[in-house]
Amino acid sequence: MEAHLREHRDGQLEWLEWSDGDLNVAFSTRRGGVSDGCYESLNVGFAVGDDSVRVRRNRELLCAAVGVALDDLVVPAQVHGKHIRAIGSGDRGRGALSPQTAVPNTDGLVTNVPGVPLAVGYADCLAVVVAAHEAGGCAGLALVHAGWRGLMDGIVARAVRRVWEYGPADFALIGPSIGSCCFVVDEALAMRFAERFGAEVVTNLADGWHVDLWGCAVGELRASGVASEAIDVAGICTSCDARFYSHRRDRGATGRQAAIAWIGPRRRSV
Repeated sequence: MEAHLREHRDGQLEWLEWSDGDLNVAFSTRRGGVSDGCYESLNVGFAVGDDSVRVRRNRELLCAAVGVALDDLVVPAQVHGKHIRAIGSGDRGRGALSPQTAVPNTDGLVTNVPGVPLAVGYADCLAVVVAAHEAGGCAGLALVHAGWRGLMDGIVARAVRRVWEYGPADFALIGPSIGSCCFVVDEALAMRFAERFGAEVVTNLADGWHVDLWGCAVGELRASGVASEAIDVAGICTSCDARFYSHRRDRGATGRQAAIAWIGPRRRSV
């Protein structure tokens, strides 16, 4: 189903948001920051060649806008893998101000601690949120960075299993990411996707083999026990939409947007 994301603006800074009052998710765009050149303007990725002072400032601006404390933000050092790390109160701030303090070799984070915002950076890959709720609100959430390799290796299914440690996984959200319109691969890789996720995720068109990564993730979520009606898909292609960074569209010379998810209220209303 299509995600009910709301567009927000704070000055020049723009982002998309989903919230049920206790679970909050924000997806940044590239608008409203201080970086320039191919990183213009809200680049939040340290590892792409941008000036680190500007990246930190962009993270400050984004966190202030969406309503979390930058000093609490937890960020992994992503490697396009399948490892998911449990995050507790003692991890607050890891990777927020420096890549040297990031959670190493990790592409997914899971927590049940309110007020500990999890973040991943991406520029076409999928950012997927999975959550469980109980009577009092959100009981736990996972946030994963799922590139095509991570999808192949089962990181989405692993996220669902980790969330089940807190309660039945009853919500999933796939944020803005590259759509099948723009994710074109060679035949060999397309056949790997068809074998792994089903022939329906692959289409052979005049310009090549198109793969539906959203469909791959949805299929994995359903197979892992998340009800179809509980799965939201943003349906926004980062390669088509100029509001977002796109590694493929920009041939690698680009920044990173962020997905941030947390349990509990914002520090400020927007």
